[in-house]
Amino acid sequence: MGYVLGLREIDRTHVAVIGGKGAHLEELSRIEGIRVPTGFCVVTGAFQRIMAEAPSIDARLSPPAANLDLRKLWHLTHWSGTEI
Repeated sequence: MGYVLGLREIDRTHVAVIGGKGAHLEELSRIEGIRVPTGFCVVTGAFQRIMAEAPSIDARLSPPAANLDLRKLWHLTHWSGTEI
């Protein structure tokens, strides 16, 4: 199996491979009267491979941004210079 599957290639047995959204789109595309654009799904294995091989985004962030605690609104307003 490759990293991309067309909607017509999948069915509900592929949920673990393509995820729930992809499986539901496929099911919708088979219902008469429901128009779903031709599409494809990138399999979860492709995402996992990219995440394993790609450098961490933390290393690309500037030091102040890398240390932000997104749960604390003050950090966001302080570093962005905006008020919420």
